[in-house]
Amino acid sequence: MVNAFESFPRLLSPLKIGNVLFRKRMFAAPVNSADIVSDGPPSLDLVAYFERKAMGGIMG
Repeated sequence: MVNAFESFPRLLSPLKIGNVLFRKRMFAAPVNSADIVSDGPPSLDLVAYFERKAMGGIMG
């Protein structure tokens, strides 16, 4: 079985775009439709979810 990091060794290395430096080259779109409401701001649970995800505490 091929390890993704062996196939793409720079995947976890820094990436600079313009003046912005990203620590890793992996990005995730903020998508979680189960908790999104169409007629108002995000719920506190959804905000907490994205806070944990941004800190690296959620894998999916």
